[in-house]
Amino acid sequence: MTARPFSPAVFRDAARALAAISRRLYGHGWSPATSSNYSMRLNEEYCAITVSGKDKGQLTEADIMVVDLHGKPATDGKPSAETGLHTQIYRRFPEVGAVLHTHSIASTALTMHWPDSNTLTLSGYELLKAMEGISTHATELVIPVFDNTQNIDALADQVDAMMAAAGMPAAYLIRGHGLYTWASTIEHCYRQIEALECLFQVELQRRQIGDIRLATCAFLTTATPKPPWPKPAITATSPDTWRKLASASSAGRPRLTWSRVPVRTKSSKPTAMTLTG
Repeated sequence: MTARPFSPAVFRDAARALAAISRRLYGHGWSPATSSNYSMRLNEEYCAITVSGKDKGQLTEADIMVVDLHGKPATDGKPSAETGLHTQIYRRFPEVGAVLHTHSIASTALTMHWPDSNTLTLSGYELLKAMEGISTHATELVIPVFDNTQNIDALADQVDAMMAAAGMPAAYLIRGHGLYTWASTIEHCYRQIEALECLFQVELQRRQIGDIRLATCAFLTTATPKPPWPKPAITATSPDTWRKLASASSAGRPRLTWSRVPVRTKSSKPTAMTLTG
């Protein structure tokens, strides 16, 4: 009997961990239906990864298979269509132990509503400290945004070229698609993806608030009458009120004039005086 090129015990533990994390991510609403894929490194040449087409809210250990770091299956099953994006990360970074990919509403909206931006910058957030290697909120995380494509090999090459040329934080986005992040362990990777998805929601809400403010300012600029506004008439119905209004008039405020508008008082016939601008 030929020995497998990976430890069955390590594979079993990875399958359990990935199935458990899948249910957590699904519960957050970040992996709807059969979207998303997750993986863990088994050794220098192999990784465990989710099979294709499985509902992430019902994922089990049986829905995890093994591929080598070039995407070739080492166990039964059809690997995720985006396996090449996982194996590219493992080949590029030998220290990486896990890769997670989600399809959240916030990441999709942020990359589709602002289509001219090729990066998403997160700055000043305390939660950035959840990322491996970041120890202060006083930092700026610039996450690349790649255009979506069904040619996974071409996208993997594009990602690898950017990593080689300019470096990259431990995350990137695919426009209208979702988030990839990676870390040394599955625990760190989950912490990162939870922090990033939370920050995407915050960033989206901040931008929505900004849009509302801009729209309100634009409306007020075009719809509000310009000063000076017409001053309303003030009606005097008693001698005391008349004296107060007359005093205000002599102090340079609205002048007092007679009005024909009848105002009935308890002790007199209908009379009125008005203060107008």
